[in-house]
Amino acid sequence: RKHTAQMKRDRVFEWAKGFRGRANNCFRVANQQVMGALQNQYADRKIRKREMRSLWIQRINAGAREHGLKYNDLIHGTNLANITLDRKILAELAVTEPVSFRSVVDKAREALLSAHPVPPPPPPAAAAGGAAKRQTCADKSRAREERLAAKRLVDDKP
Repeated sequence: RKHTAQMKRDRVFEWAKGFRGRANNCFRVANQQVMGALQNQYADRKIRKREMRSLWIQRINAGAREHGLKYNDLIHGTNLANITLDRKILAELAVTEPVSFRSVVDKAREALLSAHPVPPPPPPAAAAGGAAKRQTCADKSRAREERLAAKRLVDDKP
């Protein structure tokens, strides 16, 4: 065998160390297994980044909700307040430094309130949209009794 071919085979067998069956000593099988493993390795590096970002978001959301703010409001507030902490650092603060995280949440809340002031709540009649209040079973039976009593009074008049 030529020197380069042998080096290629040796490299494949080196990568195939620990594989089961013929995948660690038969070149054809080992080469296929190594190529598949390298493809999975490449894809899993991308997936690891995706999963870590998801974990950071979950931790930030949990910390923000402890202080009465939703995740998206916290991120929007930090952007408005020009706080340039990324999600990795915010998640670490939420887990290890709750006092520091609390100050970030407070600054984000202040920035949110200054940018988007909260309107006063509508009066109760307007909140229902002018429609009648939803009746419970007790309300319906009480109204029915009142209608029947009024009908009896009308019928009893001469």
